Amino acid sequence: MIFSDLKRSEVAVRHSISGTDGSPKSAVAGPDVATAESASKELPAEVHTPASGVGEHPLCRRQRSEEQAMKPELASKSERSALAGDSELVDYDCPHSRMDVITGRWTLFANHRGERPNDFVFTATPKMTQEGCPFCKGNEASTPDPVMILPRDDSGATGQASGEGTDWGIRVVPNKYPAVGTRSCESSGSAGSSAVSPAAKHSGDPVWQSYPNQAGYSRSAERQPTPPPDAALFPVRGITGGHEVFIESPEHFTSFADLDLGQVANLLRVYQARLGHWAQQPSIRYVSLFKNAGPSAGASLLHPHSQLIAVTEMPQAIRATIDRMRRYHARTGCCLQCDVVRAELRSRRRLIAVTDRLIAYCPFASYLPMLLRITTRQHAERFEDLGDDDIDDLARLIRRSIGWLNSLYPDVAYNFLIHTRPPQAAAQQGFHWSFELFPRLTQIAGFEWSCDTVINPLLPEDAATRLRAVALRENPLRD
Repeated sequence: MIFSDLKRSEVAVRHSISGTDGSPKSAVAGPDVATAESASKELPAEVHTPASGVGEHPLCRRQRSEEQAMKPELASKSERSALAGDSELVDYDCPHSRMDVITGRWTLFANHRGERPNDFVFTATPKMTQEGCPFCKGNEASTPDPVMILPRDDSGATGQASGEGTDWGIRVVPNKYPAVGTRSCESSGSAGSSAVSPAAKHSGDPVWQSYPNQAGYSRSAERQPTPPPDAALFPVRGITGGHEVFIESPEHFTSFADLDLGQVANLLRVYQARLGHWAQQPSIRYVSLFKNAGPSAGASLLHPHSQLIAVTEMPQAIRATIDRMRRYHARTGCCLQCDVVRAELRSRRRLIAVTDRLIAYCPFASYLPMLLRITTRQHAERFEDLGDDDIDDLARLIRRSIGWLNSLYPDVAYNFLIHTRPPQAAAQQGFHWSFELFPRLTQIAGFEWSCDTVINPLLPEDAATRLRAVALRENPLRD
């Protein structure tokens, strides 16, 4: 269990924080806030003494001691500051910017802005009616034909099936209102539905089938954009691919945190299966897998669901991240995310939970308040390649993380994202998968729109302190 060996604590204080890693000298007051120092002392033992080689990239060109691994070669002083938290460079009690060395994104931290007067209050996600919901059990005809189904067995668990029905646990269907053109990107297969188990993806059987073009999905010649006279000044290109919806449960009001652990693990395996399917399509350059929970997070329906969008163009931000990881690997022979993980294990200030396989932490340059990142301690490029033990561990940690957020902000809207190596990216160039979860506590305003830089009113050290305090109160016997 993640926190089974932790000393139970219900300390709630407002306390100054200081550390050699450059953590803030003053915390933002919040619900049940424990000090970062006291919380770090109660973290699992492996956090204090990380095993040698934890997270080491298999292609590292040199053998390094654990102490050397904590100090990766970086191109600039700002990158060294981002990994080491160099307190000599800036006073973190004052507004300052931090850079995420993985994405290259800068975030402006102004923690005192959280104390501003506010005429608007946080509102929980409304419990909308289930009447007419197309995702509910019995309304299967309201969605396009499924591409994958995992029905429930007699015990209520999900498992393998041979066809469509109403006694299902998870359904994957094409989005009825796709964000991208769905002109076939498939390399093989015929139209129709497919009912398979997550384990089927590991077999050599060609189990995946193309889904049929729904009415209005096809792109006709008449609908193709007409190039303007000054085409060079008005560039345009078509984007095709696929847009799928994962209906996570037949129950309308089920919260992700309340899903059975086996259901969450099966959902993650379904994610793996569909990511693997789209990665095999030669024209696909990027696959985004995400969840919008609540209207302010972008959801149009309350029924628990997540989505996948596969596109034929690599997004610019993803291309930049891949390039940063590639250049870091070429320069050091190691994975940038692996080095960040080791540095976070050494710092401990932003850690939330650590298992034998996974680490959950608030990134040093979190672009949103309470942003939580989970990844494997050992190097892994693709989420879809994780084994069963990793998936089971990840399912438990994701479900708990969402529960911790709900404890701090009941029924808060949130998003999660899965970053995995894009299909056409060269293998073994330092990419490392990750899972990001963040509640929607702030909004993008004028400054953010004007200069593409986010203002975060909560330091990640304080966010991690709040999340640890909640985690310490959790029942250690809960799966």
